[in-house]
Amino acid sequence: MSEFKKLAIILESGDYEKAHIAAMIASVAAVSEIEVSI
Repeated sequence: MSEFKKLAIILESGDYEKAHIAAMIASVAAVSEIEVSI
C-alpha cells in the first residue's frame, strides 16, 4: 500500500513521468503480492 501512497504524492507534485514509473512499479508489486498470497 505504501507504493500507492508514494504514487499519490508524486501525482500531487505534478511529476507525471515519475508517476508513470511509480504506477508500473506499484502494479508489479500488487501482482506479486497476489501471487504470493495464492
